[in-house]
Amino acid sequence: MGSIGSVEIGRFAFTNAPLGHDLGEFINLSTDGTEAWSVAAASAVAWRNEWEDGKITLEQLARPGFGCTLRRSNLKRPCPRTSEASAANFKRNATLGDAAAPAALSMATYINYGEGEDDAIVQGAEWLMRLLQVQQGADAEKAFTEKFKKEFQAVQDAPRYDIAPVFDLFVDYSKNLFTAIPENKPEERLKEIESFFALILSMLSYFEDSEHLDKSTTRLCELLSTDTEQQPELRLRLLMMLYNTFSPPLQQRYRIFKYALDYAAAADMFDQVLPYLEYLDSWMADWESYLKIDEKRALYADISRHMRGYGKKSEAFQYLKQYHGLFQGAASEALTKPEVVEQTIQLIKDAVMLPAVIQFDDILMLDSVKALRSTSQGNLVGLCEIFLSGSVDDLKDFHKKNEKLFDEHSLNFQDAMSKIRLLTLATMARGQSELPLDDIAKRIQESPTAVEPWVVRAISEGVIDGRIDQLNRKVLVKSAFLRKFEKEEWNFLDSKLSHWIENLEQVIKFLGEQKNKTEAGRTAESPSGMPDKHFDFQALTA
Repeated sequence: MGSIGSVEIGRFAFTNAPLGHDLGEFINLSTDGTEAWSVAAASAVAWRNEWEDGKITLEQLARPGFGCTLRRSNLKRPCPRTSEASAANFKRNATLGDAAAPAALSMATYINYGEGEDDAIVQGAEWLMRLLQVQQGADAEKAFTEKFKKEFQAVQDAPRYDIAPVFDLFVDYSKNLFTAIPENKPEERLKEIESFFALILSMLSYFEDSEHLDKSTTRLCELLSTDTEQQPELRLRLLMMLYNTFSPPLQQRYRIFKYALDYAAAADMFDQVLPYLEYLDSWMADWESYLKIDEKRALYADISRHMRGYGKKSEAFQYLKQYHGLFQGAASEALTKPEVVEQTIQLIKDAVMLPAVIQFDDILMLDSVKALRSTSQGNLVGLCEIFLSGSVDDLKDFHKKNEKLFDEHSLNFQDAMSKIRLLTLATMARGQSELPLDDIAKRIQESPTAVEPWVVRAISEGVIDGRIDQLNRKVLVKSAFLRKFEKEEWNFLDSKLSHWIENLEQVIKFLGEQKNKTEAGRTAESPSGMPDKHFDFQALTA
């Protein structure tokens, strides 16, 4: 490959950073900004700080451990937003020598985009021409070549740099790229296609028309997400790269994220986007000014659906609750839409069937759940109310009257009975310091010999806090889960607090009386009538 020589570096770009991390900028190597390098690295974020501090050279970036792709191009116009501070940091270290270059770059990909007019865009076009000739024949290649020459010349001649027409042309002819990957040794072609799309993504930063940018972004998302069979890993990776092309405040990020999320689920790769959902709340704050309420609802509903399909039912339930929370205060027309009613039914089914869900007051407070009461599925709300404050007998009576409801919604009665037994035990333990095991057995309708496992389960699942006194056959209770917190519970808490305050006042009064007695005794024992001069630890610590 030979020597690349000493360079000065200004701008810098990641083209394959993990989702949620900014791409950065291109590297300018020449002082006039017309020659440029760019770096694409799968592990870009890992070495980004050291790179910016000037601790890593181009030689080091090219080593196998970094997984970099180095590109060189000559630009008709200087890259904008050049960072002089970055150039000062990088200048002393960005050098590749004659001897070191071949060995250091042996496992890196080097794309020489040529000199003069043959810049990155031209080289990308030439690569696409060759591929079109192989795939579709000389006529297709000729048609593209003529269009490209026309559009690219117009860009060069225009007083204002507008690369959008060339971008559109590239996307027009990119539809069949994913079919151009041979089964035998596909790695090289995959790298070429990824590099070509990195070039397309870089063009978006030069768009002047925001409406055109929106349409082009959506079009690119649709192109990448149309097929889940052809190169799904590459398509998802490119969607993530597209997401990173835009800074956090920009509105395009939500749309791209939604495409990536849905595509990952459709392609059975949802596990690859799962780690990023922990950032969703902060991202939603970034997108707040751009999102409509329907878009927020759709996002949470889809995430819940994808989670359910991936087998994460508890997480699906939590996202579904967030979906319903966005209907608080909504008009009745919105609450009674078929899709909302369907999601409300699913929420109640999850709440009844998931063992970890034992709190129902927040579910019954949702407007969408309240609206369900007046529909043909209103009995589901009644079932929720039993789990809020009912007993084992209440659930048995409900089941006798509504067996079809359980069958219609695939609700397992025995699982529901297990939950109501635990909740009944929580009700019994409220305000009590101990509970006889025989009393518990009667209330949860279990035999006295089989009641202990239910108590153990209640303790392990956090329904009550306590321990079993097997010798005296009773449960010693420290605290218990409150199934609801309404006026009655507030009154109970008020009485408890009043009792605690009264006890504290009695303790303070008693300590004060004891202190006065002690001081009076010391005064009486002193011969001079003066206080005793002994070391008074109590006075120091009072």
